[in-house]
Amino acid sequence: GECYLMGSALVDKNPGAYCSGGWIWCKCPEFAITRPDKRRVDREEDIVAFQQEYRACVQRGERVSQKLILDLAKKHNVVYGKWLLRVAPDSVEEIWPKIRNAVLEGKLASAKIADTLEGDVFMICVYTNDY
Repeated sequence: GECYLMGSALVDKNPGAYCSGGWIWCKCPEFAITRPDKRRVDREEDIVAFQQEYRACVQRGERVSQKLILDLAKKHNVVYGKWLLRVAPDSVEEIWPKIRNAVLEGKLASAKIADTLEGDVFMICVYTNDY
């Protein structure tokens, strides 16, 4: 196939993927055009407002929880992020093409995978405009 292991290295022959600095990358250049609803929209002032309100909550003694952080992120429109996946070698030939194809089909903005093992796994980063 177009994605396979060669020893402990991953090879991806898909024309939409390219290698750079120890990573195999794929990006959807049309993502911001075809999915304007998913364009990164957080601004510096949004991030500052999020941080200020978070600090105020902590100072008031509010319990820091996932819900609190998610609510503040949505309120201040700070939803850009990255998913980090650790994938075993026996699953990488199945999982990486699914992620890469989702990017190339415009469902995700970009992703990268380490082209060699990091310890006993392959690291995948998926960049999202709205987690």
